[in-house]
Amino acid sequence: MRRAILFGLVLGCLCPSVWADDKYTLREKVHDGQVIALELTNDGNFKTRTSESGQTSTRQQKVKQYLKATMTILAVKDGSATSARVQVDPGSYDIEKDDDAPIQKSACWYAGKTVVLTRADDESVKNDAKGAPPEARKVDLDNLNDLLSPDEDMYPDGPVTVGDSWEVSEKLARHSDLNPGDKLLAHVRLDWVKQIDGKQMAQLTCVCGIIRYQEQNVEEDDEYTSVMLVEIAAGQIVRADSTGTVKYLTPAGEAMQVSGGGDFSGHCAVLSTSPPSGATTQP
Repeated sequence: MRRAILFGLVLGCLCPSVWADDKYTLREKVHDGQVIALELTNDGNFKTRTSESGQTSTRQQKVKQYLKATMTILAVKDGSATSARVQVDPGSYDIEKDDDAPIQKSACWYAGKTVVLTRADDESVKNDAKGAPPEARKVDLDNLNDLLSPDEDMYPDGPVTVGDSWEVSEKLARHSDLNPGDKLLAHVRLDWVKQIDGKQMAQLTCVCGIIRYQEQNVEEDDEYTSVMLVEIAAGQIVRADSTGTVKYLTPAGEAMQVSGGGDFSGHCAVLSTSPPSGATTQP
């Protein structure tokens, strides 16, 4: 649930920030049997230009994915889930629009299915779903597997005060589907800590840059900012929003030249979660 990000967050009864020199320890604390309901939305607008052998083509694409699911934690290591049973809501969907073609809306590849996710020691994630989505629907698999990305990736190794920043590049890279040679650099800042609806909450902002090397020697440069709301007692990211840009570059001299890019945004929120007592609370 690391990707929870929210802009223009409106919450009632915001108490004044605590003193900036107080120290806070952020640790993820999920437990076996915990049930977490969540939803996420991704939006993207992209335009690419491809030139090869004197021929040039352009493609403009708009995409959106909506995933709603309920996770039951099956195994935990160091406070983070390593296995979970995920029930994907039948209403989960994908939307795609290419150039001037009509909008295409289809059910998420996993809509209505129950899938068990397992994170191995090498940090790879596998699931027991029968069959794999086609390459065009791989994003559904990525969104599903990302549910096991630890919130811990965003947290500091020790106590911090409001205004402190720390690097999370190594931790985040393990769960960012990087290939050899790809590079990731990310920093997180503790913006504030407040009492919200009787809970101690913190806002974190992560700024991340990724360089990916694709086929045909195309370089993809991603930059994004994520703003996360963390319930400190549970060590859980409960809401968040991200916005970012992507650019495509090809070195001069390559037979095929790819350029362009676009922008994207993401939102994820925990709808409900069961505490150790088994009762359900709303964040």
